[in-house]
Amino acid sequence: LLRSSLLIFFLYFFLFFLDLMGSSFKVLGGCTAGAMFEGLSNPIAGLMVGILATVLVQSSSTSTSIVVSLVGADAMSVPVAIPVIIGANIGTSVTNTLVAFGQFNNDDEFERAFSGATVHDMFNFLSVFTLLPIELIFHPLQLITDAMKPDDVADGDKWEGPIKQWVAPLAKRVINANKDVIKNVASATATCEEIYADSDQKGLIKCGDVYNPFDGTESNVCPLFYKDNASKADDMASGAVCLFIAILGLCFCLYGLVKVLQSMVLASSVGLIKRATNINPYFAIVVGCGVTILVQSSSITTSVLTPLVGLNIVKVEQMFPLTLGANIGTTATALMASMVSDKSEAVQIALCHLFFNVAGILVWFPIPFMRRVPINAAKLLGNLTRTYKGFPVIYILFCFVFVPAVLLGVSSLFDQGGAFVIIGSLCIIVLAVIVLRLLYFFKRQDGYSKITEWLAERQAMVEFNQSLRATIQSHEERLKLLELGAMGANTEAAKSK
Repeated sequence: LLRSSLLIFFLYFFLFFLDLMGSSFKVLGGCTAGAMFEGLSNPIAGLMVGILATVLVQSSSTSTSIVVSLVGADAMSVPVAIPVIIGANIGTSVTNTLVAFGQFNNDDEFERAFSGATVHDMFNFLSVFTLLPIELIFHPLQLITDAMKPDDVADGDKWEGPIKQWVAPLAKRVINANKDVIKNVASATATCEEIYADSDQKGLIKCGDVYNPFDGTESNVCPLFYKDNASKADDMASGAVCLFIAILGLCFCLYGLVKVLQSMVLASSVGLIKRATNINPYFAIVVGCGVTILVQSSSITTSVLTPLVGLNIVKVEQMFPLTLGANIGTTATALMASMVSDKSEAVQIALCHLFFNVAGILVWFPIPFMRRVPINAAKLLGNLTRTYKGFPVIYILFCFVFVPAVLLGVSSLFDQGGAFVIIGSLCIIVLAVIVLRLLYFFKRQDGYSKITEWLAERQAMVEFNQSLRATIQSHEERLKLLELGAMGANTEAAKSK
């Protein structure tokens, strides 16, 4: 009973701090993420913006809601909006990759946790590489969803999952991000500076109606970090403090979750738990979908599973179908929300998101050897964490920040016209040469082994420096003892004389 109570306690506050972290990112990255959506006109830029904006706000639902509002306002075309939605699919997988760092101190657990986290990334990347070119050439998602969307839908309230109804009220009493600011900046209705200059408009942190799950009523609540007539700097400072609190809380709750789960596993049959998770993979997709609809976030579903993979309770092979279900579940939530919107384009974009993930599953899951590709890629990344512990940081910065930012910069050159098109073309040629050189390096020059050796050398250097500091400190302490001993001997000799 005590373990179960602790498990519920840590799980609830783990979800609470995840929600708090998401709201903090929305405040900190709100103006930047909103400005990213301005003036998009090509699909590659849309894909990169979808990734970067979702990494900034740590919520694919926020990114997709911005896209829906832009399409509904005719500020973004559907062909450009589809890659943004696909990019949001990639960006949202950062959260569980960060959660894997909770098991950083144990090499075995960290390797397994990172593999479990990145299997989500690998599926999303592979789906983009295979399906996005088809969409850009033949437009199947656009054509199918355009035929399926309703002519008109009635206005209504946004649907919220039952788990969200219990977690969000507490989070909104701490900080409540104003998504309208992000949407206004994205649609070029107003800049952040104009919003904060107008005392009648709310900033990035707002008061709002908060649902009470105990009596089913709503009341207007100003969060703890809300300040009347706050400046942009004030809200940014509040967001930064909240983010710091959320990260500390996540680490504490994740540590508690891991310890409680470990004690529960040790107290029961490990084999029984493993058999319980060894369900039919297609049924696992349904389970992952259902759980994600309940918690209204694929990040939460995969983030809760990641520590279990680290503890070897769930295998990477078992997490993969649950992750695929989570990808479908998060689109079902958006679809239900769009059904009660007054914009038929909202339904079309939600359907595009759904069909993209379903198509990705059909390509990468039913055939066993295709299924092994993302799983083996994730395990390969996990192995590299054992070779060099700093690798996950390099991976996150490279895949989710550096590459999207470079490709966004290059693709935006073509929108400038004139000489910028020539510069953009030269950049593409350079990037193509770099990619071909890397492929040759890995295929013909045993690149993986060389990179592994380099990472191992880096790790050995780090460990040597750490041991050297410890050795020097130990020798200094022994030297002090010898000096004290020598001084004592001299004193005794002087007394004897």
